Amino acid sequence: MKTSRVVLGVLAGAAVGALIGVLFAPDKGSNTRKKIMQKGEDLVDDVKDRVDKVKERVSRTVDRFAEAIHSDEPEDIIGNKQQRHSRMHN
Repeated sequence: MKTSRVVLGVLAGAAVGALIGVLFAPDKGSNTRKKIMQKGEDLVDDVKDRVDKVKERVSRTVDRFAEAIHSDEPEDIIGNKQQRHSRMHN
C-alpha cells in the first residue's frame, strides 16, 4: 500500500499548504474562516471521490475473481485468459 501512503501524504501536504496560505493572507477573519471551510469541504470531496474510485476498482476485481472461479476458462486476476494444461494418461 505504498501508493496510498504517497497519495495521503500529497493530500495532507496540499491541505496544510492551503491552510497556511489562507491564514497568512491579509483578509478579514470572517473571509478567512469561509476560505478555510471551503478548502476543508473541497478536501473532503476529493477524498470521497478517491475512496469511491478505489471501491469501484476493488469491486471490479472481486467480480472478475468470482467470475474466474466459476468459469470454465480460468482468467488471472486482471482478466487475461489462461490456457489449460491437460495431461493425457495412457
